[in-house]
Amino acid sequence: MPVLDITGNLTNNPDLRFSPSGTAIANVHIAANDSRRNQSGEWETVRSLFLGATAFNENAETLGNASKGQRVRLIGRLQTEEWEDKQTGEKRSAIKLLVDFVSVYPPRQQGGAPQQHAGVQQGGWGDPNGAEPPF
Repeated sequence: MPVLDITGNLTNNPDLRFSPSGTAIANVHIAANDSRRNQSGEWETVRSLFLGATAFNENAETLGNASKGQRVRLIGRLQTEEWEDKQTGEKRSAIKLLVDFVSVYPPRQQGGAPQQHAGVQQGGWGDPNGAEPPF
């Protein structure tokens, strides 16, 4: 199956459930936008991708703590789901991501700046001025 690495925003709150055996299952929808600057220098969305995704176990529980609009990174395998429409009897299909890895970005603070993680230094290679690499 093809592997996809996608970063985008959740379009809804995760639907976190547990199977009778206790397995966590989370269903989400993610939107990823491709943007560029237009002639006046403003950012505009060129195209968008909307994709459903399902995660299990720890990945599901991690997604279950996220909320609508939050930025996430998902890595997983693409799979085609097929079913028959109960009302029309027509065969239907959709591509879905089976999630193998989840990363949830912290919510942005007011003003749009991302939150800093504890222990992250400014500058590179541990040097506050970012002057020399360690090799």
